[in-house]
Order: sequence, then C-alpha cells, then structure tokens
Amino acid sequence: NLMDNQKELLKESFKSVIASTVKSIAAEPDLKISFDEKNINDEKTIILPEIKELSNSNEYLELRAIADSEALKIRYTDKSIYSKNEPVGKIEKELYKTAEKIRYEKIGSNYFEGIKKNLNNYFQNKLKKSELSESKNLDTEIVETFELYLRNIIFEEKNDHRANKLNSEFKKKFSKEVNNEMIKLKNLINDQNKFSKAISQLINNLNLQQNNEE
Repeated sequence: NLMDNQKELLKESFKSVIASTVKSIAAEPDLKISFDEKNINDEKTIILPEIKELSNSNEYLELRAIADSEALKIRYTDKSIYSKNEPVGKIEKELYKTAEKIRYEKIGSNYFEGIKKNLNNYFQNKLKKSELSESKNLDTEIVETFELYLRNIIFEEKNDHRANKLNSEFKKKFSKEVNNEMIKLKNLINDQNKFSKAISQLINNLNLQQNNEE
C-alpha cells in the first residue's frame, strides 16, 4: 500500500530528525536512540515512545519534549553525584529525581529557546491531564505538589491557579517549610553537587516517612 509506505517513510524521517537533535543536545554523537519502550535499557541508549499517529501533532510535540529532557539529563547529570546525594525512601527518591529533572531542564532552557518552549508546553499539558485524573494516590499528589512549587521557583513561573487543585495538607507543608529553601536553590542550578545535597536535605526535612510503603 503506497499510503502505508509513505507513512512509514515519514515516521522514519521524524525519528531521524529527533535522533540527531538528541545527540546534538546531549553532546554524545555515539548515543543510540530507540523508539521501542520494550528495548533493554542500557547506558548508551535513550528509549523514547513509539510514534503512533503522525496526524496527531501533539504526539510529536510531546515526543520532542521527552527527547529534549532525556538528552539534557545525559548532558548535565553526573550519575555518581546523583547516587551519592540520593535520599533514602521511595517517595523521597521520587522527589529527588523530580528536582534533578527540573535542574537540568532549567539549564537546557537557559541555553536553548526551542527546548524551553517544548518543555513548558509539555508541562502545561501534563498539569491539565493531572487535573482530569481521578485515580491519583497520595504519593502522586505529593510529587505533583512538590514539582509545581519547585518548578514555579526555578523557572520563575506562576501556576498558582493549578495549585488550588493540589493536596491541601502538603500544600501547607511545602509553602511553610520549603519555600525559602527552594528559593536558595535557584543559585545552585549549575552546581549539581551543591544542588542535590541541598534538595536531599530539604526532602528529609519534610518528614514524609509516614507515606512510604518501604
């Protein structure tokens, strides 16, 4: 079928563009990019979602944002520093991972205007989807609240109207105990070791153990 063949060629073209962009952002020319989520994960391969519907421009833009983020992670996150400062506990680890993601996405956004736009659109869409979700557990709400507060500060954005939807107990906890500490983090963005030590301490100070399954 000619139409199917054209679609496949277009998909491969999109994949090629994304792959070369990722390698460029990551500054890793030997990096492998796979569009198969079942792929065995290794350090030299970035796994990205498969392109399903070429007619859906939102899908392509989301894929670009995910690819940009993964490339920035490779470029700006030192794994040994990440492991050294990682806190103990399931939800603590999730918050730490979220904070590091915000850190490297902010660095990338400072250097690349196109990436900044992609990541911001992706985050706004993520917030909208989250508002519509009815199946969230408490841990998910805590991570989302944390991400929203920290992102507002690091990216100097305002998503306050979204925050009204978030868990009120943890909203109070974050705004009271964490706001000033989070503001200090803005100056540590380019020093992963100092940033991750500070964020790990901040997370431990939240005393979230009662929500852990571990």
